[in-house]
Amino acid sequence: YPLLVIAVSMASAAFFEWGYRKLLKKHSTIGDLSACVTGMLLALVLPPTAPWWLPIIGTFFAIVVVKQLYGGIGKNFLNPALAGRAFLLASYAAIMSGEYLVPRALRSTVDAATMATPLSFLYDAGAMPEYYSFVDLLIGKVPGCIGEISALALIIGGAYLVWRKVITLRIPLSYILTVAVIAMLIWDVFPSYFPFMIGTAIALFVNYGFTAKMHKKIINLHAGPALMMCSTLMGAAVLMGVLTTSLGADGNAISAKVMDLPAGTIPSVVRCLAAIVSGILPAALGQHLPLVIGILSVPLALAFDTDSYFYGMLPVVIGQAFGVDALPIAVAMVVCRNCATFISPMVPATLLGTGLADVDIKDHIKASFLYVWGFSILCMLAAVAFGIMPL
Repeated sequence: YPLLVIAVSMASAAFFEWGYRKLLKKHSTIGDLSACVTGMLLALVLPPTAPWWLPIIGTFFAIVVVKQLYGGIGKNFLNPALAGRAFLLASYAAIMSGEYLVPRALRSTVDAATMATPLSFLYDAGAMPEYYSFVDLLIGKVPGCIGEISALALIIGGAYLVWRKVITLRIPLSYILTVAVIAMLIWDVFPSYFPFMIGTAIALFVNYGFTAKMHKKIINLHAGPALMMCSTLMGAAVLMGVLTTSLGADGNAISAKVMDLPAGTIPSVVRCLAAIVSGILPAALGQHLPLVIGILSVPLALAFDTDSYFYGMLPVVIGQAFGVDALPIAVAMVVCRNCATFISPMVPATLLGTGLADVDIKDHIKASFLYVWGFSILCMLAAVAFGIMPL
């Protein structure tokens, strides 16, 4: 019976296109078979139990209203077949969403049903219900439209198109690969980078063959700035690790986030620099340490990353010798340092932005430094005016 629906839909679509153009005395376009394609597509999105006259109404709307009234093939603003389905769904909702939505195993007890899809059952690691066996999914004994229910028919159709060289394997395999990567991410068994790494490697071979030169060209074309950023960040991470890591008495590394170093620890380079800065500050100036930190926040941002600045500088520069509370210094660092985030070469977001914009980081700093520093000082003055930061 579905074959009859498909035949009626194709024939009526061809008839309406011929009749419309004949009536308006336009040249016939039946030969391009686009009307037959529209008729077939419309039939494939109808339920298997659709009455034979339903596709006739649908193809009239698809061919005459959506396609021909707008000038014919290539000039319609909607897909004619899908527009015909939408028209039928709005006009004959009971037929379009009738008994074919109810699994055969449930038809004797219910009139309509809503239920989880097979993928939902598999995702929840539950058992497939009796009306969703894998064999039924393969051959098409499941609810759905004529053209969607049989996985086997779809595979055969795809293989035929590949054999006739209408399509290549590149597009369907890329689609399957994309679904596989997303499924692996949802599966949450592997680290998130693993599916992307494997997917990218396979996609290069699927789409660009086995030539290493072509692979390199494609990677540089689409990911050149990203690779540059990754290598820069790796270098910056190594440098920051060297500068911010202290060495304990037992020879083990101590993170910059450890506030109080145990006895016998060799302090990190950042802590030593901070101690030097604290040592050369006059006692009178030390009483106004929050203002000093606020003014110097932007220049210091060029030398220290966020962790080393907040966790390495803070516990040292607030030395109790100056008698300054930690809170106003912390406020000064937070209020003024954040303004310098996007000119600091130690911040990954800055390197990413300049890399994607194809702007050299030194040119970005040179053009933005004075503006950012001025804005940072304005923020500090506003904090002083509101009493957030004492003089």
